[in-house]
Amino acid sequence: MLKYFILVLFFRIIGLITVPVHPDSFKTWIAFSRGFSSDIFLALCLWFVLEKVPVNRLFRIVSAALLIVVCAVNYEHIHANGSNLNFYFLKYGFDETFILGSFFAVKNIPLLGVCVFNLWLFRFLGKHFDQRFFKWKTVLLVLLLSVLGSFCVPLKVGFPYWAQMNFVEENSRNLINRIFVRNDVRSDGLAGWEVQNGILVRKAGSLELMEAFYSQDLSGEKIINTPTSLNNVLIVMVEGLSYDLIDQGKLPFLAELKNEGLFFNNFITLQRQTNRGMYAALCGDYPNYLDTSAKMDFALKREFGKECLPSFLKEKGYHSVFMQSSNSHYMNKGSFVRTIGYDEDFGSRAFLNPIARSNWGVDDRSLYQKALEKIESLDQAEPPWMLTLLTVGTHHPYLVPGVPAPTREQALEYADETLQEFIEALRERGQLDNTLVVITSDEAAFSYGKNELERALSQHHAPLIIVGGPVAKPMALDGYFTQADLLLSFADFLDVDLEGGIGRSIFRRYSNRRNLIFGNVYTSKLYSYFKDDGFYVCDQEFNCESYASAGDFFRDTPSDIIQGTSRTVELLREAYLHNDLTKDKVFAGEAILSSSLR
Repeated sequence: MLKYFILVLFFRIIGLITVPVHPDSFKTWIAFSRGFSSDIFLALCLWFVLEKVPVNRLFRIVSAALLIVVCAVNYEHIHANGSNLNFYFLKYGFDETFILGSFFAVKNIPLLGVCVFNLWLFRFLGKHFDQRFFKWKTVLLVLLLSVLGSFCVPLKVGFPYWAQMNFVEENSRNLINRIFVRNDVRSDGLAGWEVQNGILVRKAGSLELMEAFYSQDLSGEKIINTPTSLNNVLIVMVEGLSYDLIDQGKLPFLAELKNEGLFFNNFITLQRQTNRGMYAALCGDYPNYLDTSAKMDFALKREFGKECLPSFLKEKGYHSVFMQSSNSHYMNKGSFVRTIGYDEDFGSRAFLNPIARSNWGVDDRSLYQKALEKIESLDQAEPPWMLTLLTVGTHHPYLVPGVPAPTREQALEYADETLQEFIEALRERGQLDNTLVVITSDEAAFSYGKNELERALSQHHAPLIIVGGPVAKPMALDGYFTQADLLLSFADFLDVDLEGGIGRSIFRRYSNRRNLIFGNVYTSKLYSYFKDDGFYVCDQEFNCESYASAGDFFRDTPSDIIQGTSRTVELLREAYLHNDLTKDKVFAGEAILSSSLR
């Protein structure tokens, strides 16, 4: 029995040693004790299934090896994303991009060695020590304590769940929750969605919900005049950048560039994962808050109609191009960008002789050099054009030419250096005179903070810098803006009405506060800020903690938890059911559509 304890506890122990967790006195130790209880309970389940159920020795060894590999992947997931691995995302894990790019990366060789050692330890303990520790009274006592710890100690919503339970328990909870959520969806028909003229569209919710999160606010003071001629648009998404990196001096060029144009102190990425951030930024819509399905995938279906930025600009005469360092097929990004209106799409296979290439894609300098070539050819054709770039060099485990296993700091230095070369090349060509350059990120993957809440929020705090074109003078804006604001912002920039647009325009200055809602699909947390009711953190079961609203919650998060109003929690649940698009809703939409054609 001891070998199963070691098998399960091994990766938690090295995880707690190597993964930073911000101490929070009593809460921290309660979380750790609950996590160990969850591991012990899993070990007892494994012992019962593999030892007391008749199975051969080879089956036990293969099962142990498989568990160790999954534990290693989970450990890597905690390092990269601060959460247990969600089994739903294993579909990405079977893609060659992930297998070759991450799991067999050079820096993971020690991790694979740990796996081999753990399997050897499992067999060694089984041969020499296991029977000495086998006593039914001891087993029952340990079982009782682990059950009490796992099921009687409440989860701390504001603390990372990976420290409080293992990935098996968390995924079991997710499965149960999905079953209940689906029942809610079935009982409410399409919930927040309906079919209109063969297209699945979001319908209006309660007045309170629509005013809180789905209103269109153009009441602010314009800070950029509508251009007399159409400007080219260049959007650069640097993989995973957090705002905090600029404050910490890790991106010196961006720190200088922010003083040349529009700089946004509070720009919020609405989700983790590239496919969700891309969808929100390009389609002016909220991504799924908690559901593991991504709206990018639903956008590929014929019944999901949503006007996005490239199709919107195409109506104004723009030719649009999407160019990324990574593989186009990963997460269906190539199919998605073509579906939403991009005229051309280039992935890693378009780079025949890059400076450096990993299984995730090509390095940043190679991307920018090819982008300059493309811009030159676009200028020779009839303008205007929109070019969107997505880098991959700062994606874990990172890519820097000439460095076999680059550190995060080296990847950030290279990303900043190559971006400077790119912007300076545009400046020398005079390209910035008629091109609006938007620099941001698909997600804020790097996390920092004085406590766990600030650490979590930093994963939604990205840089947004706009230079060139009609930007006449530098300006820092303190209002809150999100990725979903970009589509409405470009409509406002061109002085064109946008039917169904939501949010605010980044080209306006606002003096009043706004409501915000965003989520983290890795940690299964929903965050919301109500201008009159504080800040909320909820899990997918809608257990919520509410924090006092004083201060800037990205850099000065209050730590005092207050009692949230039940009506606010009800509104958040309504927002979740109204927004998240699940397979059940799509199937229901297809059923309604087919029945209407009979």
